[in-house]
Amino acid sequence: MDRMFRSPSTITGSTWTYHPTFPLLLAFFLILVSAPSLALTLTDEEQRWLDTHPEIRVGETAHFQPLLIQRPDNSLQGILPDTFDILGRQLGVRFVFEADDWSRVLDRVKSRQLDIVGAMNHETAQGLGFHSVPSPINFSTLVFAHKNRNFVYDGDRSFKGLRVAYHRDKRHIQRYLEKHLDGGLPPLATDTTEQAFYALVSGQADVVVGMNLDSYHLTRNSILEVEPIHVLSGLDPNSVIALREDYGILAGILNKAVAEFPLKESERILSRWTWSQQAPMPRIQYNAEEKAYLAAHPVLRVQNLTTFPPFNYNDGGEPVGYSIDYMNLMGTLMGVRIEYVSHRPWHEYLEMLKTGELDVIPHIAVTDERREFIDFTPFNHVEYTSALAVRRGQQIARQEDLQNKVIAVAKKTFLHAYLANNYPNQALLLTASTSDAVKAVASGKADAVIGSLPALNYYIEKLWLSNVEVAEAEGFDLPVKTQLPMGVAKGNTLLKSILTKTAAAISYRQVSELKRKWMHADAGHAEQKDLNPQERAYLADKGRLTLCIDPSWMPLEALENGKHTGIAADFFTRFKRLIDLPMEVRATNSWQESLQAGRNGECDLFPLIMDTPQRRSFLSFTQPYLQTPLVLTTAVEAPFISDISGLKGKTVGVVKDYAFGGSLQRRFPELKFIEVKDIADGLQRVANGTLFGYADSLVSAGYWIQDNYIGQLKVSAEFEETWALSVGVRKGDQLLRAIFDKAINQLTPDDHHDIVNHWISFKYQKGIDWRMTLASLLSVVILFSAILVWYGRINRKLREEVQLRQRAENQALLLANTDQLTGLLNRHASESLLNQEMARRRRANSPVCILLLDIDHFKSVNDHFGHRVGDEVLKLLSQRLVPLMRETDHLVRWGGEEFLILASDTPLERAVHLAEKLRRAVEAIHTDELPRFTVSIGVAEFELGQNFNQWYETADKALYQAKASGRNRVHPDRAEVDLRVQNPMRLQWKNEYSSGSDAVDGQHQHLFEEANRMIELMVEGADKAQVTTQIGQLLEFIEEHFRDEERLLEEVGYPEANTHANEHQVLIRRGYELLSDFNRGLIDNNRIIYYLTQEVITNHLLISDARFFAWVR
Repeated sequence: MDRMFRSPSTITGSTWTYHPTFPLLLAFFLILVSAPSLALTLTDEEQRWLDTHPEIRVGETAHFQPLLIQRPDNSLQGILPDTFDILGRQLGVRFVFEADDWSRVLDRVKSRQLDIVGAMNHETAQGLGFHSVPSPINFSTLVFAHKNRNFVYDGDRSFKGLRVAYHRDKRHIQRYLEKHLDGGLPPLATDTTEQAFYALVSGQADVVVGMNLDSYHLTRNSILEVEPIHVLSGLDPNSVIALREDYGILAGILNKAVAEFPLKESERILSRWTWSQQAPMPRIQYNAEEKAYLAAHPVLRVQNLTTFPPFNYNDGGEPVGYSIDYMNLMGTLMGVRIEYVSHRPWHEYLEMLKTGELDVIPHIAVTDERREFIDFTPFNHVEYTSALAVRRGQQIARQEDLQNKVIAVAKKTFLHAYLANNYPNQALLLTASTSDAVKAVASGKADAVIGSLPALNYYIEKLWLSNVEVAEAEGFDLPVKTQLPMGVAKGNTLLKSILTKTAAAISYRQVSELKRKWMHADAGHAEQKDLNPQERAYLADKGRLTLCIDPSWMPLEALENGKHTGIAADFFTRFKRLIDLPMEVRATNSWQESLQAGRNGECDLFPLIMDTPQRRSFLSFTQPYLQTPLVLTTAVEAPFISDISGLKGKTVGVVKDYAFGGSLQRRFPELKFIEVKDIADGLQRVANGTLFGYADSLVSAGYWIQDNYIGQLKVSAEFEETWALSVGVRKGDQLLRAIFDKAINQLTPDDHHDIVNHWISFKYQKGIDWRMTLASLLSVVILFSAILVWYGRINRKLREEVQLRQRAENQALLLANTDQLTGLLNRHASESLLNQEMARRRRANSPVCILLLDIDHFKSVNDHFGHRVGDEVLKLLSQRLVPLMRETDHLVRWGGEEFLILASDTPLERAVHLAEKLRRAVEAIHTDELPRFTVSIGVAEFELGQNFNQWYETADKALYQAKASGRNRVHPDRAEVDLRVQNPMRLQWKNEYSSGSDAVDGQHQHLFEEANRMIELMVEGADKAQVTTQIGQLLEFIEEHFRDEERLLEEVGYPEANTHANEHQVLIRRGYELLSDFNRGLIDNNRIIYYLTQEVITNHLLISDARFFAWVR
């Protein structure tokens, strides 16, 4: 393998000297490899065979999508064609695919009409007498679950209490479940993968066990609320390429080709068609200490205020609000029960947090005084919006008008402190709550009140305080928007860390749904369902209502033969139970024309419209009554989209004047949004290739695809936005808005269910896919809350009993897997982790190392100081090592004074660096109570063909060498690694890296030079500001180079130009994130060097870029 670094020169006179910091950096100066070659070493006989067989026929069924997909024009695409295209280029032959029934494919290979079966099970291939070659694509078995699940799945075999669905034809999954569901709930076997996912989204199952291939069906059928949550280790489908019995020589040739198949190409193919194992899965990585904390604290006590709507308040003795739902969700993810502490004044909650009687205050403003006894989370839970309310009739327009007035404010709150500090002469009336403060203004005890805007509105309307109103006083500065983090007791860093990790695992969509639920619960939407005399008189006087609608937005609404039709029309039929007035539609030809009619005052209301600031100039809005996800529709052959922000430069259609158009442009500036007339225009442009995609509601997109574009278009991705739709009423007509709010409150779950099902049943009888998707999504979105209430009442006691039992089992499992002295994993607990990593190395070629760490002269410590001191040394060592572990590392007490570190995704060079870091940290330990000690460490990388005993023996020998060479040493199992540690190298450009483009090569060489300059700065110990400036300049150069390269690739017509540009975006985004983390002290020089040498130069410049060299030469 080519070496691409040479020793940096620290020159003294005429000699080269060794810099002591070089070993710290070396692991990141990874050996750079040349671009992979597709040339193979074949025997003369093998080459002659290929020369006489230039075309090889591959059979496969199109029923196993996305392995093979047959388009309406009978062309074939999918994972297998992409894979065999690369194999064909390696071998210089052409693989021709034929789609057929599965049994006929097997018969045709047996009768030698076909040469190969593209993919099948190894055991089945053997039974039929076929030759077999391992698949170059890493198929894996996954656990899928609902994004809004109410359980925590924690590793293999954790199916206890869960309802499992699977496709019965996947025999390896069936065998696995038969073994691991012993005594659990019986699994649900379905006839198709789609049926298994339907069981999940409709509540008949908690998880689906399937393959990574199955995520294609999630995208194809727009099942966007399901995600993969775990890879089942050791459960590979054992897929092979099968060859006819007389093609043994081709089997040998393919074995060589598969062995040289580029791993990056395998990942690229998977990521195009399905979920790739490189993609992150939502799983909370609590460390051993955090797990122990949760096990020891099965109940967390959380503050519940009496009066802070809509965030946190008490209604009839029940804690309710946004923060309550959020904390309940966190409790589910943490596996603990949340107990709310209610009916206490604010200052008493603060004292309870100090004394340990309270664990969490879910929202609290940061002040210098509170920092003395509270640790605040780094994330903000809610945004506190402050406002002023006054008694009607008072002349309060400026700050001066408040000087002789009394302002009521809740005692010991953030606003109390703010007023005391900023307006020390202002007269204050301190109350126990915001509710009491508002009442004080209404009764004349105070002139004004300061509080949360939602809370002020809530109490003014709830208490019918018509003499109090929200106002503004010019010059009276309030902290209009203050971010409120969570607070825990000072020093409780474990709980703070647990809350931070848990909050990060809660999806944007879950938070958005909670906000939508509660931001309309504060005030302004009547809870009464019957009309009062004033409202009845208004309707009698009104006589009829004029509606403006979207004339082409089925199935939501449309104008057909002069009549309003669709989902909105059916809801308005229900509204007539309360509003018995004739309603007529003002006919228009487009949505834009309808909006203009609304601005001109030509219509009383819009039946289905999104609330936006621009529209508030001519409309007021009811509470939302229909919600639908916003999705991206593309051509069916477009790749699997895991990150919409990576689609740089793609054109996406949006109907002109649709509300979400502006927000999408702001959130995705890298996309080019094109206005279209309506959905028909947008989808037609996607179908004919003039647009990459079209954004609209899932309901509408699915309806039109099923009616007009089956086999041509698909829903490829979901935007994080959900479209909340209300009735829009002519501005100033507050009575009509209140009437429609009451009509919406009268809707029952059955109303929603019947209306949605009517339109889905009517339009989607052609197949289960869209019926499943739309019924599940809309019904879940609209009805899920009501169903959960009903379901929860029936099952609450059972669920609490199950949770208690699960917590007890978790505690028992934690004790069984934990070393009692140090709190680390014990040897027994590490066995499954070691087996998983060895299997992953065999399957995905992911490097993994073990570090054996042994305390030097530990026997002498016990002999001279006693076993109690020896135990304290072991505990101290454990405490110092835990913070140095990376998220993917596992620290195990192996036995006695020996520890084992399992380093995942870590080649030997980086593992040696980690070991050296640990050795130095231990050497630096010094306490007055304990003797000083050092450690020796042996490092070994797992090699294919080894078992664990052989791997461990290699590490043990390396440990022996470390001790034999003087102790307090690190010794790898390969001598050349040790040599590299002692002889640091430098990035060196070679002519063989040339692309053939002078412009590209010049910039690549300049990047090498700039990278070396940055590395030298770090080695020389330059100050942080200088290093930061250099990193920033280097990122700017890389960004400019990427832009130049993208323009060149467009000019030469490189077919993978878009994919290459997406890689650029990911690298640039990661670079600036690392720069930010470096500035904040979260990472050190080594992480920056690794990003530059490995991610940018090795993986991208020398491997990814090499794929386009032939196009620019």
